[in-house]
Amino acid sequence: MGRGDLVSKHKERELECLLERADRLFGNEEALFDGNTSWSYSAYAAHVRRIAGVFSSHGYREGQRIALLGETSLELIACWIACWRLGITCVPINTRLPRQRAQELAKEVNCSLALVSYQYTATKGSWEATPSLVIEEVFASKNTRAHSIKTQSSMDATIIFTSGSTGHPKAALHSLDNHLYSAMGAHENMPFGPGDRWLLSLPLYHVGGLAILVRALWGGGAVVFTDKERPLHEALTLDITHASMVATQLYRLLQHPEALASCKTTLKAILVGGGAVPRELLAQSHECGLPLCTTYGMTELSSQLTTTAPGAPYEDWMTSGQLLPHRKLKLHDDGEIWAGGETLFRGYLTKDGLHDLRNEQGWFQTGDIGQVDEKGRLSVIGRKDNMFISGGENIHPETIEQAFERLEGVIRALVVDRPDVEFGARPVVFVELEDGKTLEGLEWREQLTTHLARYQMPDACYSWPEGEEYEALKPKRASFRRLAANLHLDLKS
Repeated sequence: MGRGDLVSKHKERELECLLERADRLFGNEEALFDGNTSWSYSAYAAHVRRIAGVFSSHGYREGQRIALLGETSLELIACWIACWRLGITCVPINTRLPRQRAQELAKEVNCSLALVSYQYTATKGSWEATPSLVIEEVFASKNTRAHSIKTQSSMDATIIFTSGSTGHPKAALHSLDNHLYSAMGAHENMPFGPGDRWLLSLPLYHVGGLAILVRALWGGGAVVFTDKERPLHEALTLDITHASMVATQLYRLLQHPEALASCKTTLKAILVGGGAVPRELLAQSHECGLPLCTTYGMTELSSQLTTTAPGAPYEDWMTSGQLLPHRKLKLHDDGEIWAGGETLFRGYLTKDGLHDLRNEQGWFQTGDIGQVDEKGRLSVIGRKDNMFISGGENIHPETIEQAFERLEGVIRALVVDRPDVEFGARPVVFVELEDGKTLEGLEWREQLTTHLARYQMPDACYSWPEGEEYEALKPKRASFRRLAANLHLDLKS
């Protein structure tokens, strides 16, 4: 597929704004629906033009970075695209993080402003790290002025925090090109156009959620989202044709066969990623007739690298599919997946500047181990490091261990993942305590609430086991992982 009328070889010239193009091509087609209100592409564009004028009247301009904190809403999306219209970089921050941690991340990447929702302020407290504006007030404002479109394919479009392999969130910088090529390649494999509806059930601070917005702007489909309290199986009844979810969401969906029966007539594809999908979930989905498309990707690759095609045979579901257009893939001698292409991010922002992660051969080393079969289908075996994924969220044992080791009476802590049918994996922790201390008196859940997100909180806390293999200076995680699995089996029996 060509680069179309939006992406140009001349990186520095002004381009037609993504939404202006969508307005021209798709005008009266549905663009966004929040469960109550529907916007056409023309209405969408009108709101964005007005909000860009609001930002311009406040003096915000090309090259600045703005943090966004809030649940998905029409107002937040309009503010986001208005930023892009002015050449402003968007920095979405996980709303599940403690407020202090979120403020630290905004400062680390030099955000000059934060757009914060009423709900975020009500639940987390006032934002103090930078000047801030309330998203709903910006949307309601009439104080605008004329502005120039500063959209360029080479612009810094987003900074998305990903925990990578260190446990400390890394600031991944993407250009608009990265997101556009990701959308174009995805569209070739899984068309998404006028009349289609993609359920946005992933947060916009994850690249998998953001990618849906860009795919819609490129192909002309509609993005649908509802109140996060609304169950997924109910949201799917809104004439949804496409959906993205992690294995945890798929597990919950399968608990409602009556709802599945009513929505299967409209569903064309369910993209499932965010970590390995348990085989039993794939089998149940196949039996129910769900149109799954398994995928492999990551933040650094602007979402998908490989994906199965809609309607692919069941045997393909056992893999992560084939390479999508505008991407590159190779396996190193040790089986590590190396990636490249137009969707590869620019690098990580650090205090010393931009750190380009491409190696001497020009490839990004993902840290994942995989295999490619004779049909070009990728199968991901696992991580080279200790990270694991739980319900679509990256969990690093070291982060949780450090939090436990700050507790009074804890000598050391070690966290491993334990298989879980709903979340894929969940953390459990082993702690060595000072003499006279007990697990019951540790009160770790209460003390760690302000230091760990809910998904990082271990499901169980065990005393440090006895035995030579557990007493080494660098205990082997594999031994603790086996022990955790056995303890769980003992508990269930």
